[in-house]
Amino acid sequence: MLDSASLGGLSRALPGWTRKTGQDRLGNAPQGVLVDPGLAEGLDAAVNCQQQAGELPRTVRADMCARSVSGVVASRRAEDSASGASRHFAESRTPMTEPRNAPTADLSGRFALVTGAADGLGLATAAELGRAGANVLVHGRTRPKAEQAMRLLSGRPGLEAARFVAVHAELSSVDELRSLSSQVGELAPDGLDVLVNNAGAQFSERRLTSDGIEMTTAVVHLATAALCRLLLDQLSQAARRARVPAQVVNVTSINERIGKPVNDWSYAAGYGQVRAYSNAKLMALAYTYAMARQIDETQVTFNAADPGAVFTDFGRKAGGSAGRMDRALRPVAPLLIAGPEKAARRSVLRALAPDAAGRSGGFYARGALRASSKRSNDPAVIAEVQAVTEERLATLGF
Repeated sequence: MLDSASLGGLSRALPGWTRKTGQDRLGNAPQGVLVDPGLAEGLDAAVNCQQQAGELPRTVRADMCARSVSGVVASRRAEDSASGASRHFAESRTPMTEPRNAPTADLSGRFALVTGAADGLGLATAAELGRAGANVLVHGRTRPKAEQAMRLLSGRPGLEAARFVAVHAELSSVDELRSLSSQVGELAPDGLDVLVNNAGAQFSERRLTSDGIEMTTAVVHLATAALCRLLLDQLSQAARRARVPAQVVNVTSINERIGKPVNDWSYAAGYGQVRAYSNAKLMALAYTYAMARQIDETQVTFNAADPGAVFTDFGRKAGGSAGRMDRALRPVAPLLIAGPEKAARRSVLRALAPDAAGRSGGFYARGALRASSKRSNDPAVIAEVQAVTEERLATLGF
């Protein structure tokens, strides 16, 4: 739950927010309905601020929270009236007027892989891709989880004719990443048309893979980069067959805005749950932009999608600070935060819409092409992340 300092900062940044939502000062369940379009993003910013500045004096935290929330909310409200977007091949930002819910692409006969599809946003994304006609490879950490998700999807109304196939891999394992690539090759022998790197993870305590990489970094960033490389030939094969670019969508997070590139992927010192997650999301996003620059966009496009705050079990499962945030917001989340179906349509599916075909290096959020953080757009950061990532991939044999 937000502490008094963070709640105070949130209230200062959003005057009248408690009255508008019917909440009391302790964040109890709302009595009314949400009317402030920036509140969900404001809550995100307040929680992030509390987690990052938890050891500072109360008054300092309140001031930091108010500034952080004010900046995020002002940006979101401005974007509601005039969307802005940037491409990494352009020298300036161009105002855009793209619809929030673009028509879904016809993916009939195409093959798509969604990682982390056992529940939440990944499951919702797999459902939408199946609805669009794709043959969807539904990834779970284990075979039972993947098969359970496959059965759940196949039993949903309107998806009886869709084709879902279970694939499994523990994405923190180098060997299992290669196994997942092999499974995709066997199930989609004519190539992979769509890759959605959705899987994510947080850990309340520092954990390492067998290769000495911190687990959040391994799942969120390294696995994303490795699958982009491992499946590149299959993506290119599909592009040649279909005569349209294959598409990669890497799911990012608002946390990338507070992330930084790091070279020590073991976090021998300074590990923090939110810090590791935010840094991994920033690096994965920067690597997405690097791939967009490097790979011919007539063959494979690389875009990012930010679903925003989503009401799933991600925080509860992660535990630690993410679990505390989940417990604090769960009573009001249905009114404040989008469900996974809406979030998938306005982020991942938006990046796969017909008018996005052939565009690479984009960042999609809240139904439109927008701009990610300045740090993620910094050419020096992109180059640094790419160099460190490519070196680590080579060391691991990718």
